[in-house]
Amino acid sequence: PRDLLQEVLGTGAGLRKPDEDI
Repeated sequence: PRDLLQEVLGTGAGLRKPDEDI
């Protein structure tokens, strides 16, 4: 449930990759 949590928080938040949001 890591990807799900990140998707809810927003991957662009800087948790994984800020470029993924673009």
